[in-house]
Amino acid sequence: MVLLQIANPSKRLGGLSPKDAALYNAGGDLIVVRASGGIEVKAASSFTCTIGGLTFTITNAGVDIDGGYLKVNGVRVDDTHTHGGIVEGSGFTEVPVS
Repeated sequence: MVLLQIANPSKRLGGLSPKDAALYNAGGDLIVVRASGGIEVKAASSFTCTIGGLTFTITNAGVDIDGGYLKVNGVRVDDTHTHGGIVEGSGFTEVPVS
């Protein structure tokens, strides 16, 4: 048996196709699994995903990855990240150009 609260229609979620599924709360947090194959997540303050020893958190301040690593186009972007073609010295490389 499933119980659905329908006492306040103004708080019910709209804009879903008949085969979409959604989970939401009064604070504005929302997860929609679209029948067309997409998943939408809206969080009022943060989104955290934990898989094994990796925790990925998004807030309005930025993105934090604790554990694991990040690859962009096959290149690791972490504390093991290095650049070639530079001359050692006391200076720093310039900011990325793209």
